[in-house]
Amino acid sequence: LSVYAVVGDIPDGCISEAGGNEASAGSRYYEAADACNMSDHFFMSICAEDWSPVLEDISETLFPPLPQFFLSMTPVPETISVTVDYTGTDDWLYDELGNYIYFEEGLEPEAGSTVIVNYMVYESCI
Repeated sequence: LSVYAVVGDIPDGCISEAGGNEASAGSRYYEAADACNMSDHFFMSICAEDWSPVLEDISETLFPPLPQFFLSMTPVPETISVTVDYTGTDDWLYDELGNYIYFEEGLEPEAGSTVIVNYMVYESCI
């Protein structure tokens, strides 16, 4: 669970430089976020001019790198090839029972990477 507080500065609130709007101190939101998070990247002043640091942190929390990619059909395992950002890689394993490829911890593609899995499928006997 991650909780973020985008509120008025602690302890006195703030005034936005861009629009002159005021925001009261968000003490209770700050305390809730502080209690729920292990890092100190949970607070953002609503009066800040640059929101990119907190938005980047929130996006990394909401969309962590995926360790596994489910396949839509059952592949011929020895034909599987994987590219990450259009570069071939062998840093993956195939789980036949779950029908997915996965990357071991620390080898996952970065969030936002393009992962392509190509493979041949067995012919149907029907």
